[in-house]
Amino acid sequence: MPSPYGTSGSPRVFTIRDTSANNKDLFVVTSVGKAYAREVEISLVPNFPDYVFDKNYKLPKISEVAEYIEQNKHLNGFEKGEYYEKNGINVNEMFVKQQEKLEEIMLYIIQLEKRNTTLETRLNELEKK
Repeated sequence: MPSPYGTSGSPRVFTIRDTSANNKDLFVVTSVGKAYAREVEISLVPNFPDYVFDKNYKLPKISEVAEYIEQNKHLNGFEKGEYYEKNGINVNEMFVKQQEKLEEIMLYIIQLEKRNTTLETRLNELEKK
């Protein structure tokens, strides 16, 4: 029989079990508000950020990103940490924002790789002279 406590040691207040699979717990909520599940699916993402890869997307220059961070102490598109500490986080919104930043980072890496390849080619040409 499963323990009446979550992994944090807090008493369970809500549990969903799969009785067809030897009473395995599928979802547990503890009295301290922690939820445990093997997998969580978020549906209805309104605008997945593949728009970042559109040729008309204006990817900020790294210098602009650095300047924004220096002035605001957080990434553009996010609130300051105090906001999330006070109001909590909407997991769906945060996931989409993080995905957007991840896709932007990939574009920066591609730009850097192209620049690096160009510089290596120029260096090799100079060494041959």
